[in-house]
Amino acid sequence: MTKIDNSKLLRNTKLEGKQTKITGFQRRSARLWHLGSQFGKILEENFSTVVFRNGLNIVSNKTVPFLHKDSLMDFSVNLALIVARGTNNVIGSQGRLPWHLNADMKFFKSLTTGCPIIMGRNTWESLPKRPLPDRQNIVVSRNGNFVAKGAWLFTDCNVALAAATSMSVRRKKPYAFVIGGSELYSAVFSKIKVMFITEVAASPGGDVFFPTFKEDEWQVEKILDQNADSVNDHDFVVKKYIRTENCPM
Repeated sequence: MTKIDNSKLLRNTKLEGKQTKITGFQRRSARLWHLGSQFGKILEENFSTVVFRNGLNIVSNKTVPFLHKDSLMDFSVNLALIVARGTNNVIGSQGRLPWHLNADMKFFKSLTTGCPIIMGRNTWESLPKRPLPDRQNIVVSRNGNFVAKGAWLFTDCNVALAAATSMSVRRKKPYAFVIGGSELYSAVFSKIKVMFITEVAASPGGDVFFPTFKEDEWQVEKILDQNADSVNDHDFVVKKYIRTENCPM
């Protein structure tokens, strides 16, 4: 990670006449929105690296997209989660999915492609391919020295959510997706407005569970129904859960 010169600490929301090289901003003066004391100070160096102290470490020489002001006002506006769970709420076993559901994997890919995806360290390490292609991979870890090549690494969950939803707003994508694991689902659950849950007709053994919630407080829509076959271990139904006014944030 590039060392940051503390003399370049931004003391206001304007880069004091400097021009940004961020694609799409057309070299106009960059404006940064203050994230609040919990997110730390915003630093800038060489026009291509923005680091949120105590929040973000850049582990690949990518340009960090500036946070979109709309996402900072309400970063839950398009925050969704996606998960497959058994009838016993199991979602994982020893770092792996406890089933093979080809149709569900295709659904996951079609829904998340082009969108930011946010995950914990264990979920990142369990991916068959890292990073997942055609998506902005965001990893949340308490270890700021963890290397997630090809992904953004955040040590602050709220900053990660703000950055992810900002990416989706700027790219005009409908959602930024939290994809696991259990600890991250629990941490962000109160901010989630939409859930895509694959309800698997099985009760496998496992060591990772999806948090319980009151289903009658959500509007539910069935969007996929799949029978077990040679490439799908179990019957399953994909449901879209939309938070209602009776389920406060």
